[in-house]
Amino acid sequence: MRNSLRVLVFVGLGGIFMSQVCAQESVSADNESAVQAAGSTLNLGAGFVYRSAVYRGEDAGFMPIPMIFFQRGNLYFRGTRLGYQFYKEDAFSLDVLAKWAFRGYDEDDSRHLKGMDDRDSSIEGGIAASYHDGWGTASVSVVTDLLGKHDGQEVVFSYAKRFIREPWVLTPSVGVTWQSNNLTDYYYGVERDEVTGSRPYYSAGEAWNPFVSLTTQYYFTEKWSSLVMLSYEWLDNEISDSPIVNKQYQVRAMAGVLCKF
Repeated sequence: MRNSLRVLVFVGLGGIFMSQVCAQESVSADNESAVQAAGSTLNLGAGFVYRSAVYRGEDAGFMPIPMIFFQRGNLYFRGTRLGYQFYKEDAFSLDVLAKWAFRGYDEDDSRHLKGMDDRDSSIEGGIAASYHDGWGTASVSVVTDLLGKHDGQEVVFSYAKRFIREPWVLTPSVGVTWQSNNLTDYYYGVERDEVTGSRPYYSAGEAWNPFVSLTTQYYFTEKWSSLVMLSYEWLDNEISDSPIVNKQYQVRAMAGVLCKF
């Protein structure tokens, strides 16, 4: 259960929102929109996150979290994502980024995971690009494992559009996350020495996970606002066919109150 809570923290604070938004992070284009909408270099708040279960026997999670969005010049920090925009011309920009990617599990998270080696989180780093086409914003991020935990890569493509009707700001987005076979096999595969009578050997291949998300921000005053994020991700068969996975989708939600300084 400890890792389940860590994953929830990543979702709430995250980066690619989602894969994901991440990003997902997981979690990311939506968080950027939220910071921009707040119009401040520092936004602090508190809220809660929800994450549906993916692994067999795992409990869905619900817990309170802090919310931190900071930007100064080209440097920014959003939850677990640290980035620097090193290039911008007209509607196109490039960032270098690093994020703490909360993934994986401990074997005691579920009785179905007993006998499995723990799967650890990692720091992932890479580059992100975005382009505003006059209506919405297309984004792509490419990250790789920096700590040698899974030695895999993840690419997130997304398209988001911000609608402003004061005091509301709505940002729907759609996208897809590609995950390399090293990443998926580490987190969803079953090694030969982990096989049991009810858990066969399984090697996961690369995965494409489409997602949709919606970020809603409502301004009570110039300083105070509420923030709600929802996302739904369809899991590739390479993930959902794993004997330790019992879902074909994942739902994430976050809600909280922000104060800008």
